[in-house]
Formats: sequence, C-alpha cells, structure tokens
Amino acid sequence: MTTTPPHRQFDRLPSLSGLRWFAALLVFTTHFVHLELSKGSPLQDVLDTVLTRTGLAGVSAFFLLSGFVLTWSARPSDTVRSFLRRRFARVYPSHLLVAGLAALLMAGGGLLPGPKPILANLLLVQSWSPSQTYSLSLNPVTWSLSCEVFFYLVFPLVIGAMNRARTSSLQIFTGASFLATLVLPAIVGRLFTVAHPPAKELVDTSVYGGPFTGWFANVFPGMRLLEFLAGVSIAILVRRRAWPRIPAGWAFAILAAGYANELWLDGYLQLVGGVEIPVAILIASLAQADLAGSWSPVRGRRAAKLGELTYAFYLVHFLVLIGLGSTVKPLAVALGATADRDAPVPVWLLLAAYLVLLAVALGLGWAVHRGVEQPMMRVLTRGRRKTATGTGRTELVPLRVDTTAVSGGAAGTGATGTGPEREKPAPIGI
Repeated sequence: MTTTPPHRQFDRLPSLSGLRWFAALLVFTTHFVHLELSKGSPLQDVLDTVLTRTGLAGVSAFFLLSGFVLTWSARPSDTVRSFLRRRFARVYPSHLLVAGLAALLMAGGGLLPGPKPILANLLLVQSWSPSQTYSLSLNPVTWSLSCEVFFYLVFPLVIGAMNRARTSSLQIFTGASFLATLVLPAIVGRLFTVAHPPAKELVDTSVYGGPFTGWFANVFPGMRLLEFLAGVSIAILVRRRAWPRIPAGWAFAILAAGYANELWLDGYLQLVGGVEIPVAILIASLAQADLAGSWSPVRGRRAAKLGELTYAFYLVHFLVLIGLGSTVKPLAVALGATADRDAPVPVWLLLAAYLVLLAVALGLGWAVHRGVEQPMMRVLTRGRRKTATGTGRTELVPLRVDTTAVSGGAAGTGATGTGPEREKPAPIGI
C-alpha cells in the first residue's frame, strides 16, 4: 500500500470545479423562482422565502472561487500579458455572442436599451453605474462578469505582494475583508444616495436599503473585490497549510446553517451576510480534501464536466428562462392543468418546467462552450505560451519567493512546494 504525499493527490482541485457548477445551479434556481409560475399559491410563498437568496450565495461563491483558483493556477513562468490574454480569450468572445442574442430578443420585444447602456455592457463596465439601466442592460447576469474583468486587472498588481506577505498578515487581511463587506455598505449608504432614483426598478432595491446601498453592496466591483481578494488570500493560506482543516461534511453543514441565518437577515446584509464566510470555509475545505485525497461530494467526473460548462451556462441561462419561461403558463392552459394564465401551475408541471429549462440552458451552454469558448481559447492563445525567464517581460508571479515572509515551517508549502505552478490554468469562476 502506498501513501500519497501531502498536497499531491489532486493538484488541480476537481472539487472546486464541481462546486462552481453547483453555484451556477443556485443562481439558475433563484431566477427560475422569480418567474413566479406558482404565484397565488402557498408554494410560491415558500419558494420565495427559501430559494430566492440561493443565487446570492452562488455569486459570492463565484467571486471567492475566482480569487482562489487564479491564485492556485498562477505559474512563475507566466506574464501579465499572457494572463490577461487568456482571460480575454475565455471571457469576451462568448460574452459578445450572447450579448448579441440578447439584443435580438430584446429588439423583438421592443425592449432594446439605448446605445450607451449597450456600449457599457459590451465593454463590460456596466457594473460601475448605480443605474440599473446600465448595470442590468442586455444580458442582466453579466453585471458579475463586469466585476470579474476588474478583478483580472487587479490580480497582477497584488499577487506578488500577497505571495510575499507573512501568514499572520494574510489571516488578518482575510478577516478584515469579510468584516468590511458587512460594515462598509452601511457607512457608505449613509453618505451617498442616487440623485434621481427611477420610479420603477428592474430589481427592487428597497429591501436592501435603497438604490445606492443595494448597488454598492451587491453590484459595485470595488466592493465585490474584497471577496475576490479574500479568495486569493485563502488560497495562499491553504497552500502554506495555515488554514484550519475542516472536513467537507462539516463545511457543508456550516454553509447550511449560514444560509438559514441569512433568511432572517434584513437590508443589505441579506445579500451575503450569512453565507460569505461559510462559503469561504467550504472552498478551503474542498481544496484541502482534494489535496489529501479525502472524501468530497462534488469531486465526481460528472460534476467536473458540468463545472467546465459553468461560464457558458451562466451566460445563457437567464435568456433561456426569460425566452421560454413565458410559455409555461399558456402550456398549462392548453394541457388543461390550469383554468387560465393567472392560475398557479401545479407542482408536477413546475418541476417539469424546471428540468426542461435547465436541460435547454445546459444544451445551449454546451454549444457556446464547444463552439465558441474552446475554439477561441485555442485561436487567441496559440503560440503565446513562452516563459517569462530572460524575456524582460513583467512576471505575473515572482520567480523567487521570499520564504522569510512565511511564518513557522510553512515555507516548504508556499509558492514552490505544492505543485500549483505545474498546473494548467483552471476555468474561471464567474
């Protein structure tokens, strides 16, 4: 019987790919519930209470995962230019295609926004505006992609310093990041407001403290950057074995308790207040489980394959729900399941609609992934994977890490001891 060396069992952390898929499924579920197909029934009240915040947890997981995965897969031979090129190749072609599809759908319904919101969306800067006319333009879910693009620009500026930081400094920074996400919106919300709030919002922000506080706490890239940087910090701490080991089962239980707590929170705190820290604990726990080869419920091959489709699935799912979700109630009338279109659909039809729409979104996501995302990655990154050594170009990660910055005996498991440098770039979490 052979034993697996520490931190060598699964260098690519397949559980995080599986977790990314389940995070996307949470977002899909929230948007499905917002179709209100059972409106007027006690079931819709239950769904609104229990499931409408699952998407918030999913997005928080995306941002934390993005920082963690990019840090874990960063290589000393990489350069800033090649890093940004890969991010552009993976993100932008698919975004451009789906934005075009969204524009066609909206034009058909007479809902196409003006040229400025469209341009902001195409340039992925829409989340910098507190106006939902901009931040939720075209394909509304891409507000989070706008945040991710900002993270990618920040990452090369901070990864070197964070890799060299002392373990104690990273632990303090991680805690401070979580604290800031809980406190800053309350402070900033008292100082600023939207001068001319719209009479009607696409997403009601009154429950989050108003248009400005709701935007600042949920959509503003500068605020969500804290979660991304916390993910970066946690990845380094896990690599140094300076993060407490919590079994995956317990981590999921902590997340469930955190989500139950979030259901009771009000104002902007309901956005991430109950789940942000539990999600971070879960990510670290699953990474540690992969490194040790211990049990993980999301490490399966099927979950990993679905994880590869996450970005494309996320891009298309809202369009599928809006485009096809409106056909469910007319279908219920045609089948004799309801008397009219205002009646709530029966449970069996609700479940069938969920599964069918999920399958369609997955199928379309697979088509975008195989037909656009993968080919454009090959085309736009072809012949560009040269090492930074001796080229005079800016390195993404310093080739020499100051091991004196690592406290205790963790130096051997810092940036050079666990093998992440050998790893191919993992799919981003968006």
